[in-house]
Amino acid sequence: MNTKKKLFMAAMAALVVSVAGPSLAKAAEPVRLGFSIAKTGIFAAAAPSQLHSYEMWKDEVNAAGGLDIAGEGKRPVEFVVYDDQSNPGQAARIYEKLITQDKVDLLLAPWGTSIHAAIAPVLERFKFPMVGNSAASAKLRDLKPGYIWFVTAAFPDREAKALADMLKSQNYETVALLANVLPYSKEFKKFLEPELEKQGIKAEVIDLRSLVPLDIDTIVASIQKTNRAIVVQEAQKTSGVAAEVIAQINEKAILHLEAPVLRVAGPDTVYPFAQIEDVWLPTPARIVAAAQKVLNF
Repeated sequence: MNTKKKLFMAAMAALVVSVAGPSLAKAAEPVRLGFSIAKTGIFAAAAPSQLHSYEMWKDEVNAAGGLDIAGEGKRPVEFVVYDDQSNPGQAARIYEKLITQDKVDLLLAPWGTSIHAAIAPVLERFKFPMVGNSAASAKLRDLKPGYIWFVTAAFPDREAKALADMLKSQNYETVALLANVLPYSKEFKKFLEPELEKQGIKAEVIDLRSLVPLDIDTIVASIQKTNRAIVVQEAQKTSGVAAEVIAQINEKAILHLEAPVLRVAGPDTVYPFAQIEDVWLPTPARIVAAAQKVLNF
């Protein structure tokens, strides 16, 4: 075979490979990750920050070629998602379906302490591991969920004691405490009240049973006594519930204020993964710093 014929045959072989190659190559099977998230119900306002974090991670991983699986190369990530309706019982049924019917490869955590507690027996029964994230309750120590690994340190009993100690160190004698009906806020209030009492700090507690309607009259009555207010929320600062509370305070109690109403909230970013959520969430130190600022105004 002369040189020209060899080159022609090589070129034809290369052409066949370039045309047929993509159609013959088998696409990598996706890694299927399942979870439920509260798209409706009481947790629906808070859960999107966690969902957005998941979606951002998936987009970044897939943009880099997929999840690197040892011995298999990179595989794209695919989500199997259901709305648990902020209902623990519904979440337990969803996670059993994800394991037994959808047969997902991995599980991601739902939003909220009560939902984590509800799915723990399901994971235990099927011996399916999961990393928990947006769950923070002293009750988790009693749950002993062997197949959930909790990485958060934001437990209400620890934070309540730390906040009371810091208030005492700054010579505070009275405080006003506002809490909503979400589980973390209610548990934090339960632990904070006795800690304040131990330190000899008088607390006026305003338990906000709902945000709509908002018990603005009770808030105004408290401000008439203290002349100052701080609003704390576990969400991004901009366009949050705190902004609406402050707006109503300004409309109805501005003449009783001796300092601007301050917000202590998370930064205007998506909710982080559990490893750094303690940095993102409002901390006792930030709350005390805000209190010092309004007192010294």
